[in-house]
Amino acid sequence: MVPAFGSPHVLRMVRRGILAALSFGAMTAMAACDPCSGTASCTTRPQLALEGTIISHLTGSVQSGARVDVVRTGGVGLEADSVSTVTDGNGHWAVTIPAQSAGSVTVAIAVTRKESGSYRIDGQTFSTTERRGEGTIIPTWVDDPHFPYAAEVYFRGPGQPRASGIRLDFVRTTGISFYDIDGAINPDYGVITDAAGRGSLFDVNEHAFTVGDVVGNLIATLPAPFAPDTIHGVRLTSTQLLSPEVNILRFGVGPSLLYVGEVHDRATGKPATAIAVSFHRTSGAHTDPESFNATTDGGGRFLFPLRALGEGAVVGDLTIVPRLGSVETIKNVTLRPHDDDDASFFGVWSVGPYLPWVGLVQIGGRGVAGVQADFHRTGGIQVTPADFTMTSDANGFLHFNPLPQQVGVVEADVVIHSPAPFADVHAHVSLPTVEDDVTGGIIAAWDLDASRASTARTASAAAASAITARSRIATSDPARR
Repeated sequence: MVPAFGSPHVLRMVRRGILAALSFGAMTAMAACDPCSGTASCTTRPQLALEGTIISHLTGSVQSGARVDVVRTGGVGLEADSVSTVTDGNGHWAVTIPAQSAGSVTVAIAVTRKESGSYRIDGQTFSTTERRGEGTIIPTWVDDPHFPYAAEVYFRGPGQPRASGIRLDFVRTTGISFYDIDGAINPDYGVITDAAGRGSLFDVNEHAFTVGDVVGNLIATLPAPFAPDTIHGVRLTSTQLLSPEVNILRFGVGPSLLYVGEVHDRATGKPATAIAVSFHRTSGAHTDPESFNATTDGGGRFLFPLRALGEGAVVGDLTIVPRLGSVETIKNVTLRPHDDDDASFFGVWSVGPYLPWVGLVQIGGRGVAGVQADFHRTGGIQVTPADFTMTSDANGFLHFNPLPQQVGVVEADVVIHSPAPFADVHAHVSLPTVEDDVTGGIIAAWDLDASRASTARTASAAAASAITARSRIATSDPARR
């Protein structure tokens, strides 16, 4: 039978051990209240004085006959760098070692059971004392190191609800060996999680032969239709302390459909805030809920708050309502389950109208950089700014990208200030807004070294050519965002 975490049987056994340790600790503390009682002198030369108690974690009984070795590894010098003693009938041990001077001493303390098994605790630092009968009482240790852990398991996804009533199996893969109450070595250990999704690892059910790390896989058996989930590389460290704090290890299990999407404004390229989005599942694994509505945050982001009700991908339609322009629906958005505890980033969608147009200025059939041109809106939709000056880039492109305030066509006059000895060029352009990510390109081209009568193709012809070509300048890509 697999014990439930916190079962009365388990708690009774732990309680016996704690009570035994507390009663003995109280007697020890009372004896140390007046270390100089009945002595002519209360001081002595510096010395390291240690004492402690060894009990059984499993039964709570004191352990007599256990060997305790105290080995100096650093700090002030001692008269003897290593001393040994054996626990008495009350499981008590004590050592007193004269020191060469007052100060701190670092030691290793090794405990060897009467039965098989031993452990060594390094890096224990204590202060010397010059008061007769005074010393350091070490918290109660056990001769059977244990693992003070509990697994807290939750289902991945929105809200991370606790996974109660599921079976957890720990399967050792490497590290120190341990044994169960029946003496089996390195057995697979199973527990059923309680209402809080917790299961002990391992309470009094498993003990180690020494202090160290054991590494294994934690297998969670999930309710149908989900497959078991395995958490690899779970590391547990055994302890010699009777009453350490229990370490709570949190694990997510099951598939997650928690994703983050991001919406950008096509015109600015920046995140679009306070934009309404909605998703509706059309096929694939069922979810809870089947659809949702959301609003983008200050970073243009929103969550897919879907909980998987089965294995496999989810397919649906995502609808985005921009502040300006047409509602856009992205068909067949596919959400594939992942095993991240947090939301995974899905992607970016751009919405709204923009003006992805350029004009080309050239001399001798080659684009000219550094040519200034003035843009002045004369009609059509409102744009911001309505008047501006631009300079051709390294490829000779003038970027006509004011921000549209409406959907439609903006009419504008353009004056191109040709380099000497060429005359300025005066032209008119019609720039239609675009609401996709592929249309755009050259709205007009001007040969600055040609006669004024033939400098520019008509704006309408250029626009029609650019739209038909769906971006004639894909290789240099000056107008795409």
